[in-house]
Amino acid sequence: MATDDCTVIVCVRACVRVCVLISIDRTFKMYYGGRQQRPDAPYARPIRSHDGKVIAHVGEGNRKDIRNAVEAAHRAAPGFVII
Repeated sequence: MATDDCTVIVCVRACVRVCVLISIDRTFKMYYGGRQQRPDAPYARPIRSHDGKVIAHVGEGNRKDIRNAVEAAHRAAPGFVII
């Protein structure tokens, strides 16, 4: 069975073996405004450990993503100012 980057075959074992195709969204998302958001920029940056091993990927935000996160923060804490 051929699979592409967006499809994973998951095998579940009960009394019989059943194979189910599950589509997985591989976009690295950002969390702001109380939910996960797709970044406007389609890029991700690898995060490496001290020995150079990739341990995670994070979505790389652009100007629009930062603006949306700041607006969500202002909605969450209206009237908050730094003195």
